[in-house]
Amino acid sequence: HVLRNQFTPESFGRVLDLVDRAIAADPRLARAHMARAVAYNNLSVYSIRPPHAACPQARASARTALALDPALAEAWS
Repeated sequence: HVLRNQFTPESFGRVLDLVDRAIAADPRLARAHMARAVAYNNLSVYSIRPPHAACPQARASARTALALDPALAEAWS
């Protein structure tokens, strides 16, 4: 809900905290890596972080999600 409906620095920080906790609990959760990628991408889209800071992290998280689940459509986008 937060990832798709709230676009503030605080909400993206909350999303990143939640997905990082999920990844720490189970590093093979492809959807958590995908959510991390979306959050970092949105940080750049909404000008909260510059693209050179956010996009490499978004790309790395998306690649991890795809490595874990090649059929995960959101990670491809």
